[in-house]
Amino acid sequence: RATQDKMFRWMEDAARGHWEWPGDKPTWMHTMRSTDLQDALKSASQILSTVDPRIKFQPLSSDKSVRDIANNIENNLEWHLKNASRRLKSNLVARTTYSALLYGKVAAKVVYIPWQKKLLKDMGQDVKHLEAAERYGPFTVMVRNPSHIYETFSDYGLEEVLEMKKWSIVEFKSFW
Repeated sequence: RATQDKMFRWMEDAARGHWEWPGDKPTWMHTMRSTDLQDALKSASQILSTVDPRIKFQPLSSDKSVRDIANNIENNLEWHLKNASRRLKSNLVARTTYSALLYGKVAAKVVYIPWQKKLLKDMGQDVKHLEAAERYGPFTVMVRNPSHIYETFSDYGLEEVLEMKKWSIVEFKSFW
């Protein structure tokens, strides 16, 4: 994992245009930073984000009523995805596309707002911000930086996910 962390830091620095000359730079040399990577990532994520994701739900049989249920599920998921994207500062598809282009993977957390409200109420917290957020549907999608995510896989698939991130007290309290 240390190698991956180092690689992610290098990729983030490259995407931001941060680069330092290794060692002592000769006085006669002038360094220039290219924005090619930043431009490519931004352009590609903007172009690819114009394509609506195709959500596919596999029906469990070929029966017409089961296929109709599967189509209904697909339509509902697409509707919830569009509503969840409306609540964000930037397009959800653009954010996930950018993450996929930069890191080769996407880390996102889907939160069911009514359940989050119940948890906060049980802890005696204010839930006005969640009630306002529900105007855009019952789900929110939080795209995370994959360099903060540690996952464990087994032969059966994904087993555990851990997010390690430094939060300020305000960020922590606003989430919980």
